[in-house]
Amino acid sequence: MRNPFCPISNQPARYFDPLTQTPYRDARSFRVLRTLYAMHHATGIRPAVLLKQYTQGELIV
Repeated sequence: MRNPFCPISNQPARYFDPLTQTPYRDARSFRVLRTLYAMHHATGIRPAVLLKQYTQGELIV
């Protein structure tokens, strides 16, 4: 089985967030995931769109 990758750091994940169902690498990645999750609930924008905007540098968290 392949190790999951963190979508924030693009490195192998060490942990798994049960709320967002997303693997993550470190505390910084966890904070970004939870911030994007809160933004999703506040704005209704899909999480995948927010993540793409963040990774492309279009969204500052």
